Amino acid sequence: MGRILTHVTIANALDPAREIGCEVLVDTGAWGTHAAAGVEGAARVFQMTRTVEMVTADQRVVCGKVCGPVTIEIEGLRAGCRAR
Repeated sequence: MGRILTHVTIANALDPAREIGCEVLVDTGAWGTHAAAGVEGAARVFQMTRTVEMVTADQRVVCGKVCGPVTIEIEGLRAGCRAR
């Protein structure tokens, strides 16, 4: 089993000039998107809106911060197209 990495650009939807780019690990079974709190520059780009409790794959409950609104561009995918 290998690791799948891709480059994404995450931008503040209210101020698209404020963006960060980073390599992310793809979880093909995920239903949400998570960016680690340590992503360089995240604090200056995104505004936290609330905190939530989440359950991890190993059943731990962790607290997370919801930030937004954001737009996410995944390398190799065009806006408006669906991955198949």
